Amino acid sequence: MPKADVQLGLDDLQITVDDPLWVSAKNAWIRALAPTHVGKIGESLALKILGGKRTLNNTIGYDIDVDGKRVEVKLSTVVNNDGRPILIWRQIRPSDPYTHLCLIAVYPNNGRMFLVPREVIPPDAMRRQHGRNESLDIFQIHSRRIESLFPWMVAHEL
Repeated sequence: MPKADVQLGLDDLQITVDDPLWVSAKNAWIRALAPTHVGKIGESLALKILGGKRTLNNTIGYDIDVDGKRVEVKLSTVVNNDGRPILIWRQIRPSDPYTHLCLIAVYPNNGRMFLVPREVIPPDAMRRQHGRNESLDIFQIHSRRIESLFPWMVAHEL
């Protein structure tokens, strides 16, 4: 197969039927970034909206300090899972000392931000990220209701 055919094949696969919402979308560039860069975009956006200071040590369990609030930032883009849209905020560690979760939802052409106090997040909202492995303190929050989301979350939308 000639090299040009490989590139043509890649071009054809670039936009799949799984993600028609993202074709020519304003925020499609975020999905092209590596996960670590997506996290930095989320932190930078939270700083821009909330103010505060970025923590110097990223192992302390939260990303920014806003007037004494220890804020852990998580960004999710809408993805398709089994043909249905879903938002998934990953890598949440309940043992970390954050006081608030800043959950950012990125849609194809807009975004939403929620600054949720830790104590209002229902325990059943977090699910183990790695199945039933209880030795890992890594959870996720996900919602298939990508527009209405959770009442406990929407009550803290910025």
